[in-house]
Amino acid sequence: MKEAIEKFLILRPFLEAMEDGSVFRLVFSWFMRIQAAMSALVVLFGSYLLWKTLGKGLNAKTLFAAVFIQVFMLLWLFLVGNILLIRANRLQELPAKSKLPMTPIMSIFVKSEGEIFASAIFLISLFIGLISLTAGAGTANLLAMSIPGSSLFLGGAGFMAIFYGSIISLMIVFSAYYSAERIMNPVDTAPAPKRRAKK
Repeated sequence: MKEAIEKFLILRPFLEAMEDGSVFRLVFSWFMRIQAAMSALVVLFGSYLLWKTLGKGLNAKTLFAAVFIQVFMLLWLFLVGNILLIRANRLQELPAKSKLPMTPIMSIFVKSEGEIFASAIFLISLFIGLISLTAGAGTANLLAMSIPGSSLFLGGAGFMAIFYGSIISLMIVFSAYYSAERIMNPVDTAPAPKRRAKK
């Protein structure tokens, strides 16, 4: 009777794999690799649309803007690809057996998303700052319309845009790492205040 019931429980290996985290490690690692591949496709398609649109009426000013946008997209792809592939490999290097298998998976995922967001903010601020310094605020305002979030760094000097973008990116990474640390160790590790001994 027991053997017949065991044969009926065909989902046992799958559920055990979910409990020890191996399924989620595999899913999240491949999700990050697919995300990196999709980012490459987005950059390729965006580059194609960029040069196809500019090819109809190309002049010195639009060529300068197109080169800046292309460099921005390639730098973003380089950073995002590195982050996602490194974190995907880190997921697969996690130990197979652990008391809390989901905790490190979630921690790595939170770190990677924070790193991606911070790198985008930094590159946008760097892009707007350099454009403001080299081509003027008017050109920066014009190009900002093609990059989401870049309007946050308009209205000031180029160096200020880069400075504030760097600070915001650093705070985003710090918040992501701190959140990941709290996920890994939710217990407050701060030393408790000493109590005065009663006389």
